Amino acid sequence: QIQVFLLGDSRKRVLVRVERATVFSMEQENVLELANAYYLGGAPPDQLPPSLRQLFPSGGSVRGCIKGIKALGKYVDLKRLNTTGISAGCTADLLVSPPPTPASSPLSSRLAGALTVHSL
Repeated sequence: QIQVFLLGDSRKRVLVRVERATVFSMEQENVLELANAYYLGGAPPDQLPPSLRQLFPSGGSVRGCIKGIKALGKYVDLKRLNTTGISAGCTADLLVSPPPTPASSPLSSRLAGALTVHSL
C-alpha cells in the first residue's frame, strides 16, 4: 500500500509511505500550493512540467489500481468525477505481478534517483 500525503499544516510537508513506513518526506519553506486539478497516475502531456516531459515524452500513465483516495478527510468518489482511462474494479493481472528488474524496466533506472515533487 502506497500513501501520499500533502499536509498544509504549519510545517507544509509532503510524505510518501509504503506499507506504513515513510520512504520520502519533504518540508516546504514556502506555501504549499493546492491546485484546482490533481492528476493521479498520469497527466496529459501538455500539463507536465518540462523536466517530466523529458522523462515521459509520449505521456502515458501508470497501469495499476488506486483505492481509498481522501481529500480533506473525506473519501473521493471517482465515479462522480471527470476522469479519463479509469474503470471500476481491479483485474487480477494488476493485483499480482513480479517485481521489475532493472533490465526489464527502463523506467526504474529513471526513477532510481531521489523523488522530486513537481507542481503542475
